[in-house]
Amino acid sequence: MKKSILLYLVLMQITGIVIPAAHAQKESKIVALDPMIGTVLDRTERDLYGFFPDVAHFQSAVFFLLPDSSYQVQINFIETGQLQSRVLKLTRREFLKNYFEVVERNRPARTFHQALLRSPEVELIWKNGSRQKARLLKMQGDTLQLHIAADSTFTNRYKALQNLSQINLVRHASVKKLFTYALIGGAAGVLIGLASGDDPPGWFSMTAEEKALLLGGSLFSATVYFGGSMQIIHATDIDIALDKMNMEEKQKVIQSILDGKYRSAHSIALTASGGYLKYDDGPSAPFYQFSLLMQYKPRLWFGLNYSLSNWNRWHETKNFRSEYESHLSREKRRFSYFSFEIRALLSPYGIFHPYFEWGFLIGRKSSRIYIKDSYAGPPPSTYESEYPENGTGPGIPFGVGTLIPLNRFLKIDVGVKRILAPHTPWQLRLGMQFRLR
Repeated sequence: MKKSILLYLVLMQITGIVIPAAHAQKESKIVALDPMIGTVLDRTERDLYGFFPDVAHFQSAVFFLLPDSSYQVQINFIETGQLQSRVLKLTRREFLKNYFEVVERNRPARTFHQALLRSPEVELIWKNGSRQKARLLKMQGDTLQLHIAADSTFTNRYKALQNLSQINLVRHASVKKLFTYALIGGAAGVLIGLASGDDPPGWFSMTAEEKALLLGGSLFSATVYFGGSMQIIHATDIDIALDKMNMEEKQKVIQSILDGKYRSAHSIALTASGGYLKYDDGPSAPFYQFSLLMQYKPRLWFGLNYSLSNWNRWHETKNFRSEYESHLSREKRRFSYFSFEIRALLSPYGIFHPYFEWGFLIGRKSSRIYIKDSYAGPPPSTYESEYPENGTGPGIPFGVGTLIPLNRFLKIDVGVKRILAPHTPWQLRLGMQFRLR
């Protein structure tokens, strides 16, 4: 969050939209009051140290060291629904006495700050339907000690555990880390391509630059795809329903969260489904699919799938040539694959549980064309010819769908899927999901 605020402030500096003193800060340097606070003072830290008490709807503040050794602080706040900023000039003495030394003296606040950053970030859903984002500090009997993120002043709140309906563990993804790894992978591919040199002349030869472009783009894309999948897995919130738990069970769950040892209860489900598979080159065919699903988090499932489709059709063409009476061709096509897929539920509650899924597959296609021709004669004759085509390769499936719960163990599964494979088929699916445990 603080990184986002800092990035936003830098963009405002570049555009000059909000900061009126942008020209005065051309040679300024952002300074941090404390390594723990960083370069952006957020609302929680303002409340901890009591800075800027007269600023209503405070959002953030950034301190600058100017070339003349004086300081200024840019204060950002909400006014009439818009983000506004104002700049406060400070002498070196004022900066040290009123801000820097306050942080140094206030050891208890710094200690609490450390504990606050280590405490679990949660979203609380109360029985009256209200929601609150907070830091879970500790539990005393049947009472929770919380730091509510929306508080305008620094105070801890004490809430009764019995009034809590659901608690969600908040997780965050690191897009910066993902693209850093992707850039490293892409750069490695470029270097490997350049180092391998030009291929000798042949039917499939590439220059060093072409190989560098191919390898660099492939490794970058693969890192983004698989690394992004891992980031989504890590960043998916964990929803914990407490409605049907007694007080002792709730206390065990809260304590495991505070200790950092909470683990989701894993479930296993089987899905049997069928439908139609439509190829881009025209034909459509029925298919069936079996899936084994494991619940990693309430909103996240891993699945192993096997799918098979067969297509069989005769064609008849009259007057194929002047000397032919008829031309009959039959095409038999078979497409099967094993896939590993990740299914992320947008909401695991309500009448419908919409989801999107993606993954990786190994598919095999088998296509045979039988041609039977009748020759008009004389003498009349018939001959048959066969043209087989087989292949195995990888593919990428992705799709959307929804689950419709019938009871605790049985759900209807409806979905559509696009498979990026040699035949690039579409898949329309209807099935039943059976939850084993």
